[in-house]
Amino acid sequence: MSTKAERLAFVHKLAAAVNSGNEADLDAAFASDFKFIVPGTGGREAHGPPLPPGSEGKITRLLSSFLTSSPKTLITAFRAAFSDFKFYALKSIAEDDGGENIVASRAEFTGHLISRLADSGVGVHTGEFLGVPPTGKSVVGRFVSFDRVVGDKIVSAEVLLDVAGLLVQLGAIPPPKGF
Repeated sequence: MSTKAERLAFVHKLAAAVNSGNEADLDAAFASDFKFIVPGTGGREAHGPPLPPGSEGKITRLLSSFLTSSPKTLITAFRAAFSDFKFYALKSIAEDDGGENIVASRAEFTGHLISRLADSGVGVHTGEFLGVPPTGKSVVGRFVSFDRVVGDKIVSAEVLLDVAGLLVQLGAIPPPKGF
């Protein structure tokens, strides 16, 4: 993938693959040796990242196992947890970062904010997610992803997911004071 336009078009291919739930589409989007990069580590691959002292709780362990899963496993887990799971790239930027094709995207998943404002029931929590039993609540998950693309596949991604925001929406943790 050589041009910015081609890299940006790839985001739409990825969204279509994720939203289809079709394994062949996902295989076409992700490299077989795909790696999650642990945010904030300067590029350390996620393969059982060490847990900070005192954070051996259930949610932390589940997040750690999510990071070491394949993209197909993660997407399947999200699809099982949220009805009508969808991925929406809100803004993407493509750059050549020292010879690497990087696509940075700000995105949402499940109940897109516009759908949620219309109270459409999209993205309803109907299955267990991070140990939280189904709540019947509609949620919007937000994240930023820095994807390294080689050829026409994502080979690595550093994903910053607003897990706390999701857990607040599900009622699993209280919102911060003042909200």
